[in-house]
Amino acid sequence: MTLRNYDTGKGAFRIRAKWDVEKLERGAEQVVITEIPYGIVKSKLVEQIADLIDSKKLPLVEDISDESTTDVRIVITPKNRNIPCDKMMAHLFATTDLESKFNMNFNVVDSKGAPRVMGIGDVLREFIAHQQIVLQRRTKWRLANINKRLEILGGLLIVYLNLDRVIEIIRNEDDAKSVLMQEFSLTEVQVESILNTRLRSLRKLEEMEIKKEDKTLREEKEKLQALLDNEEIQKAQLHAWFDDIKKQFAKNTSLGKRRTVWNPSNEEIVINTDDFIEKEPITVILSTMGWIRAAKGHLDLNNLDLKFKEGDELLTAFHALTTDKINLFTSGGKMFTLSGNDLPSARGFGESVRMMADIGAEENIVRAFVLDTTAKYLVVARHGIGFIVVGENCVAQTKSGKQIMNVDSKNLAVLCVKVDGDMVALSGSNDKLLIFEASQIPEMSRGKGVILQKYNAEKSCTLDVMFFNKTDGFGWTTGRGTTKLDDITPWLAKRASQGHTIPVGFPRNGKFEK
Repeated sequence: MTLRNYDTGKGAFRIRAKWDVEKLERGAEQVVITEIPYGIVKSKLVEQIADLIDSKKLPLVEDISDESTTDVRIVITPKNRNIPCDKMMAHLFATTDLESKFNMNFNVVDSKGAPRVMGIGDVLREFIAHQQIVLQRRTKWRLANINKRLEILGGLLIVYLNLDRVIEIIRNEDDAKSVLMQEFSLTEVQVESILNTRLRSLRKLEEMEIKKEDKTLREEKEKLQALLDNEEIQKAQLHAWFDDIKKQFAKNTSLGKRRTVWNPSNEEIVINTDDFIEKEPITVILSTMGWIRAAKGHLDLNNLDLKFKEGDELLTAFHALTTDKINLFTSGGKMFTLSGNDLPSARGFGESVRMMADIGAEENIVRAFVLDTTAKYLVVARHGIGFIVVGENCVAQTKSGKQIMNVDSKNLAVLCVKVDGDMVALSGSNDKLLIFEASQIPEMSRGKGVILQKYNAEKSCTLDVMFFNKTDGFGWTTGRGTTKLDDITPWLAKRASQGHTIPVGFPRNGKFEK
């Protein structure tokens, strides 16, 4: 809670679970939760953390167990001994109910009886004003009782001086009350007190005791009246009372000892969960039906011995690391980002990428690749329209993906190629090849793009794109090897040109690489 909360009377407490670190054998550690936030159900909290572990959303946590008896004891085990417990807990506080907020609202009835939201200063001032009112009311109440008792004592003194006559009237008169009031000039209160006193008690009255009590009460009355008449005396009385409260609730007393840990809101620890993922080589395998898996190690991509579901086959396979981000670019122009560490094992058929990312049923996966955030990528739509996007902008933070290219049903995305040269070559279904400088393609974070290669026929489309360096020359690769052109001048033109007829020996499928 901040000072602003105190000033405004509104805000929230940030409540965290209490935890300790227990040392284990061989330098390992585990965290023990001893208290959980107010209002949080322990069983649901443990279930929440366990579900997040199963869904691989807590990469720093290995396991959780509830060892509670009469006291809370929840044990959380880090993924490995290299993970600091404070960073693991910081991640848990950010993602689970081990930290919660408790709203504060100082909606208080003031000293005049009206409710309103107050800051802490107003609350204290209203509390003091209310206690002054309480002091005045208490004093007036005591004064009223003293006056009533003094009146009764005056009547009892008269009885003492005329005891025999009083007893005679009580015994013989039918209306003793009226006779006593008339004969001794007593008030109704005095007579009621006398008549309610047993005769035996009346005989025990002593003049000294009556006068002593009368004197004591009159002295108290004088002090109380002075208290009511003087506000400074009232403040002194309240000050003495507050000092007594401070002593009762001092920090070193049982009543004043703090039961919660009060810590200022420090700067949040920034957790990058990727830092704690073990860096291991994997081979990512994606099928035509969208089933993805990761085999341990870098397998020989030319000799993969894999099994697929009936009617399914290999779409692409490539090497990666568990720390890599695996991107999927779809025909809908969206980028989806998966973590290499979260991919299912290759022991089975894997898992459908549509379960891991919200890829629409009508969308096809154009390309799956290891994302390099420092690189640039050319995205191309069917009718030869495209632009360059930086890798950093291709990271999708949510399961729903990130829209990169604006497309429609007649002009879907078909290619995503890494920019690694100063020249670009495009081949189209119109049997034309176009080469121009890569600098002519604009960079965009999102959009439709510009015309890269022009087609006269509506059904014509881009088949492939390749980047190369002008100094290295241009060529293509087939099963027979690499073919290079000595002169690319016939195919050089500006962006948005149709290009020139493909050279002799160029692959019939229009692809630059087999």
